[in-house]
This record gives sequence, C-alpha cells and structure tokens, in this order.
Amino acid sequence: MALSVIAPTYAFTNQFPNLTVSGTANEKLLVSLNMGSNRILENEIYHFDTDGIATIRFIGDLLEKYFYDASYDIRRFTMNAVFTFSSSGQIITKTVEVYFCRSYVSGDRLTPEMVRSMPLCRAQLKHTLPDAKEYLSFVSTTGKSVVADITYKSGGRMTTKIVDLYTFPVSDAFSTVETSYSAIKSKLNTADIPVYWDVYISGSDRKVRYWLDKPTSFPSTNFIFQNDFGGVESFVCRGIRKTEVQNERETGVLAGRAFITRQTSLRSFTVNTGTLDEDQKESLVSLLNSNSLMVLQDNIAIPINVSGQNMSLHNFRSKLPTAEFTYTYSARNLTIYKYNRDKGIFDYTFDNSFE
Repeated sequence: MALSVIAPTYAFTNQFPNLTVSGTANEKLLVSLNMGSNRILENEIYHFDTDGIATIRFIGDLLEKYFYDASYDIRRFTMNAVFTFSSSGQIITKTVEVYFCRSYVSGDRLTPEMVRSMPLCRAQLKHTLPDAKEYLSFVSTTGKSVVADITYKSGGRMTTKIVDLYTFPVSDAFSTVETSYSAIKSKLNTADIPVYWDVYISGSDRKVRYWLDKPTSFPSTNFIFQNDFGGVESFVCRGIRKTEVQNERETGVLAGRAFITRQTSLRSFTVNTGTLDEDQKESLVSLLNSNSLMVLQDNIAIPINVSGQNMSLHNFRSKLPTAEFTYTYSARNLTIYKYNRDKGIFDYTFDNSFE
C-alpha cells in the first residue's frame, strides 16, 4: 500500500493533532523529527495495525520544550517541525509550522494572526498601584509599535494622549514591555496625573487596560511570571504576606556541654491576593501554573516555587473572592540554612559516658 500522511500545515503546541499515517498492514514505520538544530526523533519505530494505520500522538508536548533556551526563556514564537516517515522503501517528508501556546482553556479558537495582534495576557483589565512593576509581552512584527492610550488629569480637566512604548525591530520574537505607572508617568508632564491607560499593538483593537488604584493598607507583593502564551506578565497581591521559618536542630553532649551539631532553617512566605475580579482570577490561575515564576524584592527578581495554595474563586455575593498561596525561594542559599558539625573524632551521639 502506498505510504500517505495526514498532517496540518500549522499547529499550536497545545493543540497539535495526532498524525495519521497509512501504509502496509503490520509493516514497520520509521519516524524522524527535526526542529531547528535539534534532532528530536531518530528512526523511531512504529508498526502499522491490521488496517494499515499508525497514529503518532502527544506531539505538542514533545515539541514544547524545544522552544526554551538554557535559561528557560522562550525566544521564538514559531519554529518548523520537519517529519520524515519511511516504510517499505517509501519516504515522505512533512513540514509543520509550530507556534508556542500552553493555554488549555476550553473554547480557544486561536490563530497565529490573532496571537500576533494581541497582548499575551488573558486579562483585559488590570488594577495597578503607583509603586508596582507591570509588564506585558507581545509577539513582534517588524515596524509595528506597542502604544499606550493614556487618560489623565491635566490642569483640572481630563484629557488623553497616545504614546509609543516600544517599536519591534524583528518579527516573531517574544518582546516584553514595561507598562508600569512610572513608565506611563514619564511620558507626561510633571503635573499630569494618570487615571488609566490602554496598552496595545498599533493597528489592533485587542488591548489591556490598567486602572491606577490608591495604595492599600498592606505593602503589595509583586510577582513576575511566564504565562500560558509564553509571555512575561505581572501580578500584584494586595493582601497580607507573612513569613514562616521552620527550624530543626540536632544536639549532642561533649565534655559535659550540650551543643548544636546540625541545624536546618527553612523559610517560606504565605501571601493573600486581596479581592479578585474575573480578569484577575484568570491571571492568578496562569501564575500558579507557571514553570517560571519570580517575586520582586527591591526591584530584584528572585525565582520562587509555589509550594501550597488555598483558592476561593467563587461567585458568592456575600463574600469577596480571594486566594492564598505559599512560596519559597528556589535558590537554596536564600531558603535553607544549614549549620553542620558532623565532622570530627566524635559524632553527636557521644555523651562522655565512659567516665
């Protein structure tokens, strides 16, 4: 039977369909796969069933990790996956243009053109604070710009102004732009006061609106994370943050004195988001699912791991939705302190009992 392959011309990593290959029943099928400079599969062996069909599954999960570089950052929006199928002396090559997207929200009908024209963020409305750091990412298109349409108070009246925040130098790369109050304020006169601003790609109607709120009674906690679209996004928690320290100590007795032979100190943080609206819920879910998450401390981004969470994302009118989660620094020297004195003639079990 002649070898044939059903493959799409393009696919997102989260929606990559199964590849169906037709050939001779019970014959061997060899599959190879290249993407960029990476040889992902080398003559992987499959066998046709009794109907002469072989199905290649879970391709998107396999391809996703090849979009990342050594620092676990995504550089390119699209890459070509080249498949080679060989059986009974016949060879077929298929090239599929692959786009990065980890979003698994039901109802998505994404196209490459749609992703190129929108901020890489599920929220269309964000509440920010004067001292918060805000970031949005975009898929670049050469010559286009990221713009902000600012509504602000000037001389006792409301007015608007459109400014350029960033111009893309290349196409199909992930570009991150600061959209904080400080970045917007720098585009206005000293006496002007921003009220809200819309950020979008020039020529597009897909935008994210930032509302400037008054500072809360608690110092905010600012997170930066890589979301399901592959872009960098920010999230501001307005509730209480508490620090917890767990200490474990082992002691021994030597020459009549007790001393600590080993000590481990584990530090973790529990933070409350404050009240959440629907858009903030979407961003929070994306944050908690992120594999690359950081907290800003004195404007320094520190990698963290979320170790526990308690979410209350309900629609009760009598209770405002909030969420709590716990995180630790991922760098060992920032989280765990060890004091160890188990080297020497005596170990911690020695208690001078021979006297």
